[in-house]
Amino acid sequence: MKTKKLGVGINTEHIRTDGIDFIGKKIDGAAELASLLQTFRNPLYETFRIFYIKDDYVIAAEAISNRLPGCVNFAEDGDAKKAYLHTKEIMEALKADSFYICHNHPSGDPSPSAHDRFVTMAYDVFCEGFLGHIVLDHTKFALIDKYGHDEILDVPNCLPKDPFLSPTIEHPLLGTRLESISEAAELGRKLIDCSQTDVSLQIFTDARGNIRAIEEISSHLLQNIELYKDFLEKRVAEYGGCCSFLITADANMHSNFDILIEEKYLTDSICVDEFGFYWSRLEDNGVRPIPGFEICGKKEGELDIFRDIQYGNSIDEETIKNIEKYDPDIEI
Repeated sequence: MKTKKLGVGINTEHIRTDGIDFIGKKIDGAAELASLLQTFRNPLYETFRIFYIKDDYVIAAEAISNRLPGCVNFAEDGDAKKAYLHTKEIMEALKADSFYICHNHPSGDPSPSAHDRFVTMAYDVFCEGFLGHIVLDHTKFALIDKYGHDEILDVPNCLPKDPFLSPTIEHPLLGTRLESISEAAELGRKLIDCSQTDVSLQIFTDARGNIRAIEEISSHLLQNIELYKDFLEKRVAEYGGCCSFLITADANMHSNFDILIEEKYLTDSICVDEFGFYWSRLEDNGVRPIPGFEICGKKEGELDIFRDIQYGNSIDEETIKNIEKYDPDIEI
């Protein structure tokens, strides 16, 4: 046994892969757009979207993603100003009169971050016609205005229960929020036999600390750090979890993974014993992520950027050429 899934609280069968035609949709306000976006929300990673509007109708929709939970870095070569000017140029090429920017939070919490507010204000400064920044959850969304102020609003016409968060493998601890290292250690102690060192526990949570998956892993996997890295990267993508805790009773093993904490494969490596004690590499040894890493060994300037744009039949060939001129790599 290398791994055994004890609980999985994410359901991906409802994720749409066929795409949605936003073009020609009449948008009467942010709430209507938030409702429309619910049908295309992906709980596994963030996607940043720009909706170009003319006379209240969507004439083009652009999507940008790194296909990672917890971040969207849309700045080529780290130059954010270039990204804002890109939008301005597309606006001019399309002759659009306004636009919304939107992105989802896989954690399910739409509360904007400081960076969300900064991006919002920057778009308003560089691009005329800014209408607002929508940060999407299931039942709620945040609307950030050009000053960086936000309000949390209800998404109209949404299902009362999020279909993405219906467990595929039931476990009573799914959805439990871990608010401290000690809580993670105590939970791990209950789920593993502290007198044995051949089986450890991996806990995956979203950005708010809510447990998304629990998995047993063998000492054989932990002894091969490259295989373990590969396992963590795949599971983070599978569960859309930003945080990952290793809980082990093997005192010799838990100190081997500092590099994985530094490169943000792991949030912490915790050793527990049967007497109620625990040792944390994060708390007790001061191991911290190295600045510049986003998740699973990926650095800010090295993230793959996936982007595409939809446009309507009313856009002529000359406009398409203008769009391609501003971004020759964009998929149209």
